Amino acid sequence: AQTLATIYHGCQRLICGFETERPITIEHYLSVFARGLGIEFEDRYKKFRLWQDPERVLEESTPCQTANHVDPARARQLVEKTFGRIATVSDGKSPAAS
Repeated sequence: AQTLATIYHGCQRLICGFETERPITIEHYLSVFARGLGIEFEDRYKKFRLWQDPERVLEESTPCQTANHVDPARARQLVEKTFGRIATVSDGKSPAAS
Protein backbone atom coordinates (compact mmCIF):
# COMPACT_ATOMS: atom_id res chain seq x y z
CA ALA A 1 0.00 0.00 0.00
CA GLN A 2 1.21 3.48 -0.80
CA THR A 3 -1.41 5.37 1.20
CA LEU A 4 -2.58 5.05 4.78
CA ALA A 5 -6.12 6.44 4.86
CA THR A 6 -7.13 7.64 8.30
CA ILE A 7 -10.82 7.46 9.16
CA TYR A 8 -11.05 10.04 11.92
CA HIS A 9 -9.92 13.67 11.77
CA GLY A 10 -8.20 13.37 15.16
CA CYS A 11 -6.16 10.42 13.91
CA GLN A 12 -5.25 12.35 10.77
CA ARG A 13 -4.00 15.30 12.81
CA LEU A 14 -1.91 13.04 15.03
CA ILE A 15 -0.48 10.74 12.37
CA CYS A 16 0.03 12.98 9.31
CA GLY A 17 3.16 14.59 10.73
CA PHE A 18 4.96 11.27 10.73
CA GLU A 19 4.63 10.86 6.97
CA THR A 20 8.24 11.93 6.47
CA GLU A 21 9.52 8.94 8.46
CA ARG A 22 8.23 6.23 6.11
CA PRO A 23 7.70 5.86 2.35
CA ILE A 24 3.91 6.12 2.66
CA THR A 25 1.39 8.89 2.16
CA ILE A 26 -0.98 9.56 5.06
CA GLU A 27 -4.34 11.03 4.05
CA HIS A 28 -7.82 11.36 5.46
CA TYR A 29 -10.14 8.90 3.74
CA LEU A 30 -12.37 11.75 2.51
CA SER A 31 -9.40 13.22 0.63
CA VAL A 32 -8.87 9.88 -1.09
CA PHE A 33 -12.61 9.57 -1.82
CA ALA A 34 -12.83 13.13 -3.16
CA ARG A 35 -9.84 12.57 -5.45
CA GLY A 36 -11.65 9.56 -6.89
CA LEU A 37 -14.50 11.94 -7.78
CA GLY A 38 -12.09 14.40 -9.37
CA ILE A 39 -12.16 16.84 -6.45
CA GLU A 40 -8.77 18.09 -5.25
CA PHE A 41 -8.09 20.36 -2.31
CA GLU A 42 -5.02 21.20 -0.28
CA ASP A 43 -4.77 19.74 3.22
CA ARG A 44 -3.28 22.87 4.76
CA TYR A 45 -3.15 21.38 8.26
CA LYS A 46 -1.01 18.51 6.98
CA LYS A 47 1.18 20.88 4.97
CA PHE A 48 1.78 23.06 8.02
CA ARG A 49 2.42 20.01 10.21
CA LEU A 50 5.01 18.65 7.80
CA TRP A 51 6.76 22.03 7.61
CA GLN A 52 7.40 21.99 11.38
CA ASP A 53 8.12 25.70 10.97
CA PRO A 54 5.83 28.02 12.95
CA GLU A 55 7.33 31.16 11.38
CA ARG A 56 6.53 29.90 7.89
CA VAL A 57 2.99 28.94 8.95
CA LEU A 58 2.45 32.39 10.47
CA GLU A 59 3.77 34.07 7.33
CA GLU A 60 1.34 32.14 5.13
CA SER A 61 -1.64 32.51 7.44
CA THR A 62 -1.23 36.16 8.47
CA PRO A 63 -3.47 37.60 5.72
CA CYS A 64 -6.34 35.34 6.83
CA GLN A 65 -5.68 36.13 10.49
CA THR A 66 -5.69 39.86 9.78
CA ALA A 67 -8.92 39.67 7.77
CA ASN A 68 -10.58 37.83 10.65
CA HIS A 69 -9.20 40.07 13.43
CA VAL A 70 -7.23 37.27 15.09
CA ASP A 71 -4.99 38.42 17.95
CA PRO A 72 -1.41 37.92 16.68
CA ALA A 73 -0.07 36.86 20.10
CA ARG A 74 -2.75 34.19 20.53
CA ALA A 75 -2.22 33.01 16.95
CA ARG A 76 1.53 32.71 17.50
CA GLN A 77 1.03 30.72 20.69
CA LEU A 78 -1.33 28.26 19.00
CA VAL A 79 0.78 27.93 15.86
CA GLU A 80 3.96 27.28 17.85
CA LYS A 81 2.21 24.62 19.92
CA THR A 82 0.45 22.96 16.99
CA PHE A 83 2.98 23.21 14.17
CA GLY A 84 6.33 23.14 15.96
CA ARG A 85 8.86 20.35 15.78
CA ILE A 86 7.42 16.83 16.02
CA ALA A 87 9.03 14.48 18.54
CA THR A 88 9.90 11.19 16.87
CA VAL A 89 10.88 7.73 17.99
CA SER A 90 14.42 8.44 16.74
CA ASP A 91 14.55 11.33 19.25
CA GLY A 92 14.15 8.76 22.00
CA LYS A 93 10.72 10.18 22.80
CA SER A 94 7.37 8.56 22.37
CA PRO A 95 5.34 10.27 19.59
CA ALA A 96 2.19 9.73 21.64
CA ALA A 97 3.67 11.76 24.49
CA SER A 98 3.89 14.95 22.43
